[in-house]
Amino acid sequence: MKEPARWVPAAALTMLLSTGPGWAAIPVLNSDYSAPHVLYLDFDGHYEPASNYRCPDGRPAGWTVDFMTTDVSGQITADQVRAIWQAVAEDFAPFRVNVTTDPRYEPDPDSPESPKALRVAIGPSSLDSLGLAPAICGESPLEDPPYLDPNISNVAVVHLDPYAIKPRDTAKKISHEAGHVYGLAHHTAAPAALEDWIMAPLAPATRYIWRVGTNEQKRLQNDVAHLASLLGLRADELQPSPLRTTGPSVSGGAEVLYAHGTLTDRDDFDDFSFASARAGLFEFKVSPGIWASPQSPMPGAEPNAKYQLVIKDASGRQTIVCPSQQTFTMSVTTQPTLGLDCLNHPPALSVGVTYRLRVYHGGPNRLPGNIGRYTVTVRDVTPRPELPMPMPRSIGR
Repeated sequence: MKEPARWVPAAALTMLLSTGPGWAAIPVLNSDYSAPHVLYLDFDGHYEPASNYRCPDGRPAGWTVDFMTTDVSGQITADQVRAIWQAVAEDFAPFRVNVTTDPRYEPDPDSPESPKALRVAIGPSSLDSLGLAPAICGESPLEDPPYLDPNISNVAVVHLDPYAIKPRDTAKKISHEAGHVYGLAHHTAAPAALEDWIMAPLAPATRYIWRVGTNEQKRLQNDVAHLASLLGLRADELQPSPLRTTGPSVSGGAEVLYAHGTLTDRDDFDDFSFASARAGLFEFKVSPGIWASPQSPMPGAEPNAKYQLVIKDASGRQTIVCPSQQTFTMSVTTQPTLGLDCLNHPPALSVGVTYRLRVYHGGPNRLPGNIGRYTVTVRDVTPRPELPMPMPRSIGR
């Protein structure tokens, strides 16, 4: 899934500091301005009163006790906030939700114009030392997501110790508790396998992916499919899409062709068109992770998945390069070769011919829910002859 043209402008990922109280160190970050849903990361403290709502059977629902989180905006660094945001944004990359720290998108339940929003209050908490989501009335959150119940506040809480911040662990807790509000239950499996899943029960996740499997209510739970039905999926673009260009650098370096994208499931792939008007040696590379800026070829951070890159012909049917990998170099010549021995006789591309660069999931861990973003770049790395040094001129008397 390549990012649509309406994707966040570069300024949105720049650290814009708000002048409001409690926001001295919180960068203003948005993952998708146009999304109809908002996942608001709240670092400046929040108080949530207990709900008086009762289920039809008399059980309390929503938040059954008052709770509050402490303002940590003066104790957490901008880089830590950005790292947390990046990881959560990648978890929710395929869906139509704006993961944001922007106070303009802070949930306002009293405003009819406010987008559908979920607040995750992050900081030292008067509740659980990990995180909590509101209680529900139904037997299964899949059928009765708290997010859709007007009687339940769309608020989750994640405990954060400002003196021992681990951005990736914090992000996993945020995605986990948000998942509960969106209707996802805990998955069940052997303890070792639980380390891989966002919705594992209190497990120290290491790869943070969504999952298809049996949940604690003994129901089949497809995390990605459920979130897609609730939040919507970002539309994919037509294949193939053109690469962007940086143009020649100020220092005289060659231009860089690049694109950003998101793979939504293990079978998804993206194609980009490439052609060179001149001969040379080119480096092709795919880097996992959320990019530093949508207007920059700089690779990102916090990767969820591994990717492979392969070159195909213009139709997308014939593979030109083997084996597929994350980085390789190829020659573009006026006399192309399609060698069968990629190690000893690598193929070469033809000047003026259009090819497809295909990005897809690679490696052994092609599991459902292994989603995330990437940056693909093409650089001209042709060795340039060094200009001879000018001979020193003698100065006569």
